[in-house]
Amino acid sequence: MPWLQVRLAISPEQAETYEDAFLEVGAVSVTFMDAEDQPIFEPELNTTPLWSHTHLLALFEGGTEAASVLAHMELLTGGPLPEHHSDCLLYTSPSPRDRQ
Repeated sequence: MPWLQVRLAISPEQAETYEDAFLEVGAVSVTFMDAEDQPIFEPELNTTPLWSHTHLLALFEGGTEAASVLAHMELLTGGPLPEHHSDCLLYTSPSPRDRQ
């Protein structure tokens, strides 16, 4: 099954805006990832710290047009997107032979 993955390079201050916008345009999943090698050890209780350089990954069902998603995102957020990239990901379930 194919998936569209869109990746943005964001700052922690932009996280909520772009997460909400991606969900509004139909993302089935939004994930934050360290863009560098900056570990976060034992964050304070009830906090969600993000890295100073974060990648936001949004996953869409196959057949979703990347250009349409990106255009919608610019409308929702009111301006050009930060550095971004999109990929088509293919997922195939492992065969029973691979599970041994």
